[in-house]
Amino acid sequence: MIFNEILLNFFLLVSLSVFSGYLIKITCSKELLCKVSQGILFGFIAIISLFSAVKVQPGVLIDGRTIIISLGSYFYGPVSGTIALILATAGRIVIGGQGMLPGILIMIIALFSGTLFYYLKLKRENHDEKFLDVLFIIIITNGLSYLTSSKFLPDITQSIVSSHFYLLILTIPSTALIMGRILYDQKKAFQLSVNLKATNFLLEQVFNNPFTLIAILDKDFNFIRVNKAYAEADEKDVSFFPGKNHFDLYPSDAKAIFEEVVKTKKPFQTYARPFVYADAPERGVTYWDWTLTPVLNLSGEVDYLIFTLRNVTEKVRLEETRDRLVSLIESSPDFIGMADKYGKPIYLNKAGMKLLEIEKDVSLEFNSILETHSDWSKKVISEI
Repeated sequence: MIFNEILLNFFLLVSLSVFSGYLIKITCSKELLCKVSQGILFGFIAIISLFSAVKVQPGVLIDGRTIIISLGSYFYGPVSGTIALILATAGRIVIGGQGMLPGILIMIIALFSGTLFYYLKLKRENHDEKFLDVLFIIIITNGLSYLTSSKFLPDITQSIVSSHFYLLILTIPSTALIMGRILYDQKKAFQLSVNLKATNFLLEQVFNNPFTLIAILDKDFNFIRVNKAYAEADEKDVSFFPGKNHFDLYPSDAKAIFEEVVKTKKPFQTYARPFVYADAPERGVTYWDWTLTPVLNLSGEVDYLIFTLRNVTEKVRLEETRDRLVSLIESSPDFIGMADKYGKPIYLNKAGMKLLEIEKDVSLEFNSILETHSDWSKKVISEI
């Protein structure tokens, strides 16, 4: 029965689409292997389609091989399409009959139509497939197939059109569109998966930054994940933190800031904020630059918080030491100053400015420190 052959071809094409998507996943790392394996798969299904075709007359068949070859060429390129064509041609030669030559020519047309749109696709900026391309491929392939068949087998072609009108006009094109849609969606899903993996890889590299402490919290300030730098700063393992509340571990007045960030949904940043470890007061006052960034869901509500910190305790303490030293120098009654090798003053303390009778707001670059020294000291300075 014709219905059985149509149904079998339909399931063959749908199965091909599904297997094709699976094959992408296991061969995606090697482009040539992917193209060759897809070509073999499409060719194998084309052969099965040939041997399960609707037999109009001995050697004259209606099947889905043109769909298979054209869409295989479009989605995976001429390499895949050519392999599928060679396999399908071998199968068609085995079957033989008066429809063999036009059947082979129709498959070649299918290859060229799919390849044409494949290269048009590559000219686009992002090389994306478009479902509209699939529609045009089906229209062009079926139109040229009809013209080719009419040229070689005019009487039989007219008879086929009359007796199998709905099969040619509705069933085969509809099946082709379904197959094209499945292939299109699978390629899109695969590309999204590849992009997602690449994005995740980049995010992991950022997350594992050894110089920045990073923690991901939920909106109740419970740890979800921390990076290695965050854990090592507290001499703990990363597995220690998930599930624990930030302010149970590190109680501080910063909780009000966290609550405000969740409430306003706006990020907060602070510099050199002091913090004392409640369970390790011997560490003294530490200083941190930190940022708290809310992550919103599709409803615009806060789902997560990204907490990044940088320990600037050493920097702050060095600045404090510097400030104390400057204060001592400035308050000293002795002349203390710095000059370059040409004698141009770089710095003079208050006593030095007073001794040289230099006004506070006068630029030092127009004075020479050598003018304030005796001849013997000038000689010593010049020899340095």
